[in-house]
Amino acid sequence: MKMKMIVLFLMFLIALPAIGRAVEQTIGNKLAPPGNYAYIGQFILDDEDLDAFILKTGSTPAIVYFMCDWIRDQDWLANPKGPIPIELIDEEIMSALRGITDKGIIPAIGWGIAPLVYWDIPPENVRYMPNIPRILSGEFDKYIAATARQLKEYGDPILMTPLVEIDNYSEYSFGKTGLESSESFDAKNLVDQYGNPDWPDGPERVHDMFIHIIDIFRREGADNVSWFMYANTEFQEPGTEGSVWWNHPKYYYPGDEYIDWVGKSMLFKNTEDFKDKFEAAYDAWGEVTKRPFIIPEFNMLEDRKSRSEIIREIFSDYLPTKPRLKLVFFHDTLIKVDWVVPLTGWKGEFPDEILAWEEAVVNNPYYRKRVIIQK
Repeated sequence: MKMKMIVLFLMFLIALPAIGRAVEQTIGNKLAPPGNYAYIGQFILDDEDLDAFILKTGSTPAIVYFMCDWIRDQDWLANPKGPIPIELIDEEIMSALRGITDKGIIPAIGWGIAPLVYWDIPPENVRYMPNIPRILSGEFDKYIAATARQLKEYGDPILMTPLVEIDNYSEYSFGKTGLESSESFDAKNLVDQYGNPDWPDGPERVHDMFIHIIDIFRREGADNVSWFMYANTEFQEPGTEGSVWWNHPKYYYPGDEYIDWVGKSMLFKNTEDFKDKFEAAYDAWGEVTKRPFIIPEFNMLEDRKSRSEIIREIFSDYLPTKPRLKLVFFHDTLIKVDWVVPLTGWKGEFPDEILAWEEAVVNNPYYRKRVIIQK
């Protein structure tokens, strides 16, 4: 995610008119689950996403999720064969984060390293990228601690994850180096190259990395940060690579003492497809924790048809039947199109979708428009 886009987005948020604090109850400085209800947030790629959504729906989300990588694309492209500078969440962004809270919006950040699967990196250059083995070795402890101090000084509630979709990382965290694909090993060698000989090495490294980073944040006193852990859209889906035996939450989850929210991304075609992708993961997470469930990336796949019925079926009929589901970040986009050319979601093409959103979400008392903050 390009830092320039993130900065533009945050500057846009500061410019929003004051709307008052989106806080229902203040009893500390961390985001609390909304009781028997669910929060609606928005996942954005850049400033235009939020701008367009507010204009179309007339409503501002209480929580917004965006990405903030450890390294910038331009730094990697300029020096792919050498050390790459990592960057703090600098003062310009910190100022914007304070502006978000002042406008009644709680920020959630995907703060972390880019998964190796997303980069066309020659094997001999992988060592120059921030990666899980380097983090576990302590190489980035000073950077992590400095970021923790920044967010402690910021002081207001923030949600954070150090990995965007955990299974995108675990799949390439096997072997003695921790940088090899699961496909390179037979069943025995998936578990005997690192740590506990009974645990698959990739998920175990992810498990340990969360503990490593969160422990540093705690030592720095950044107790305003809530931590979430989530997987990709195929996670636990029957018949997909996401259902392999080693890709189970029990191998990733470091415990309730470390994680506040758990979940998975949802990229889907229709209501039935949503249920197929959601059910198994919801149940699997429920086997290891009762922490609230989160959908950080809720995206309907593009088919050039109105999504009004899908919106009604999922938000009015289905999600309220899942009592642990407490936060959905809606991404107003047509995935197959948006991630190739700059074409965003509704664009007025299907005005019945806006009406469906108003009926199923905005005017639905099940979805809370204000957040609860707790110690």
